[in-house]
Amino acid sequence: MAYHQCPNCGLSSESPEPFCRRCGAGLTPTGPQSFQQPASREGAGLSPSVPAYGGGPQSFGAPLGSAQYSHGTGGVWRQGSVLVFHKNAGLPDRCLKCNAPAHGVRLTKRLAWHHPALYLLIFAGLLVYLVVALVLRKTANVSLGLCEHHMKQRRTILILNWGLFSAGLLAFVLAIAQESGTIALAGVGLVVAGATAGTILSRYVNVKRIDDNYVWLKGVSQDYLAEMPAVP
Repeated sequence: MAYHQCPNCGLSSESPEPFCRRCGAGLTPTGPQSFQQPASREGAGLSPSVPAYGGGPQSFGAPLGSAQYSHGTGGVWRQGSVLVFHKNAGLPDRCLKCNAPAHGVRLTKRLAWHHPALYLLIFAGLLVYLVVALVLRKTANVSLGLCEHHMKQRRTILILNWGLFSAGLLAFVLAIAQESGTIALAGVGLVVAGATAGTILSRYVNVKRIDDNYVWLKGVSQDYLAEMPAVP
């Protein structure tokens, strides 16, 4: 049997995993094993609580590992009520909101986050805040599993959102035609209600943090989180 030896830390394994369980580096076959691998994770110098794919974030705000993950090979953890995953990790085919099977239904989104302290720049001017936030923000393209029920619920919310927004625009046109301030105010209310509903109700998860490698999400089902290993 061909064994794999990590070129980074030297750990040898007969596992078919493409990445080192200790440091996350890519593995290459080395032929017959040339030395005895420790029988336990403790013997290899690893904590028993470290997930099989290792290299994950140790704690919120702490330096993160440099493991590389491909879709479907791990890199997903829980940290209390927060889902933590590597940007290249493939999330399970289950609904984030109820843990029901997603059957391949995915919600693809581009998430963005910046440090909350940047909101103080609004006092210096909205344009200043927008420019700095755009430069310093962190982004991640994610594919989230949703069951048929929650996907239909999201579509309904979006239809309601666009309906209110369109009604507000029509109210503006009608207000101009009839020179009615009351109808114009009603149009403003409809536009604001549509924008608020679309922003809040259709947001199924909330971003807690994004950095160069990892994403932290809130609002995930506890049943979904329970199936993930804890952050080492």
